[in-house]
Amino acid sequence: MAQVSRLREPTRWSVDIAVAGRCGLDSGVSLWSSWYMQHVPRPAPPAASQRFSAFFGGDTGFQFHGAREEEEANAALSSAATPLLPPSRAAYPICPLFAQVRRRLGVPDLLLLPISVGATLSFLKSYEPPLPVALKLFPSISDGLTGANHMGPRDAVRAMRIMTDAQHGEADEAADEAGVPDDWQALDATPPAVRAPRAPLALAVHWGTFVADAAEAEASMRQLREACDATGTGGVRFCRGAAQTQAWLGSRSEADGGAFAALDHGETVWL
Repeated sequence: MAQVSRLREPTRWSVDIAVAGRCGLDSGVSLWSSWYMQHVPRPAPPAASQRFSAFFGGDTGFQFHGAREEEEANAALSSAATPLLPPSRAAYPICPLFAQVRRRLGVPDLLLLPISVGATLSFLKSYEPPLPVALKLFPSISDGLTGANHMGPRDAVRAMRIMTDAQHGEADEAADEAGVPDDWQALDATPPAVRAPRAPLALAVHWGTFVADAAEAEASMRQLREACDATGTGGVRFCRGAAQTQAWLGSRSEADGGAFAALDHGETVWL
């Protein structure tokens, strides 16, 4: 009876379609949108610790990356002493909407972010006849090539930090301010949202289902771990599997930089 009573407590759910767009002419009206969900117990006003919000990134991108930029980032990740290199914003600006969601709707407690290009290009290339490289119809898969449509592990970690760490997000926005249209800047007139009194958790989605082989899924895990490690001490912690994630959830504090978890398909964690 106690459980039934608890489930019947007055609550309020707020659901917003945060960002949507599949091509250049369908902004705000297409499928594959992102969602921002908030759970607020009643009677109001509840304490900040009683609120819970989640951001689902959908099938989203973050930034296009050139070939040279990818090489520099990969070289940086191969050295534990080298910090994660910021992408070139002059040529390829980052998407400002992640920071806008944080400002307008608040800092989410849980983020579900894609970390893999997926197998669309692999599937299309499987029908391609053997041709010289110069004559191939479909390019090889690259996080940089599809980064504006499907973010890779490095960009997923950056998106998480922008949405949960106002200081980190402000630095990215300031560096990219010149490339942001006026109407987007107007949306950022409100003060940055206050972070909830608990470290945020991001869950990796859009990986390991439609892949060419196991090596592709393993590469996504390796790159996500490297991207988390590159955030340094007090940054984002990488958790692999439900056991590690649940252990972190049980010991996290407000001072933690958050965690990015990659669960095996079918695993469950309790928030």
